[in-house]
Amino acid sequence: MSQVLLAYEKRIFYLGGICSTLLYLLQNLGVLSALWIICTIPFLISLMIVPVITYTMITKDCPKIDSFSFYLLQFCSINISLFTSLFAILLSLHLDNSISASWSSIYISLWYTFLIYFIVCMFLLPGLLTVQMKREAMLILFWGITGLITSILVPLCADFNWENDWVVLLPFSTACIVSSFIYIYVIVNDISRLGREGLFYAAILAGIIILFTELKEWTFMIIAIYLISDWILSEIEIHVSYQQLD
Repeated sequence: MSQVLLAYEKRIFYLGGICSTLLYLLQNLGVLSALWIICTIPFLISLMIVPVITYTMITKDCPKIDSFSFYLLQFCSINISLFTSLFAILLSLHLDNSISASWSSIYISLWYTFLIYFIVCMFLLPGLLTVQMKREAMLILFWGITGLITSILVPLCADFNWENDWVVLLPFSTACIVSSFIYIYVIVNDISRLGREGLFYAAILAGIIILFTELKEWTFMIIAIYLISDWILSEIEIHVSYQQLD
């Protein structure tokens, strides 16, 4: 029952993200004339489902988890959901010119989200290292640091009008190239590892390339394609797990 519930929760999460991304794309192309905050609503619904997904995954995969760990993970998932939602709302209102604030002040809620993310990392990493998942553990930490650095560079670039705004993309570009080479090495030795991780790196590389061109608005199309593709792969995994249960 929990597996079926988790599948539906993930579908709601994907649908919200895809809908908002497509609305952002239409907004940037001038096809749609709507407030950014309206376009963000489906994404906010996706974020609100994150604590529910976390709860379902814990009860499904970790039935013997101790109460402290259970409440810590729930606390972190709720905080990540709430403060990422707050960031999305503030950013949308700023783009709608409904509030006047520095970019740095808007990003404070996102920085708090990263703080909670690193708390989760500190909790998960020892377990991953114990079960010989060192690469996965390092990637979780590596991409968290990359995201944090980027979230600091973006508002600094916007507030101080940097001429070389391409610097903002350097952390993600570097992280993606390094991770891609490691991933290629992994799948050369074990082709069965080919899947969603490779799709993630391909989407980031495509997005970065587009951001360096005059077609920046099409970045949202890359995000939408990635979410749809990842959703399809997720559904395939769910179908395979159902077959194994039968």
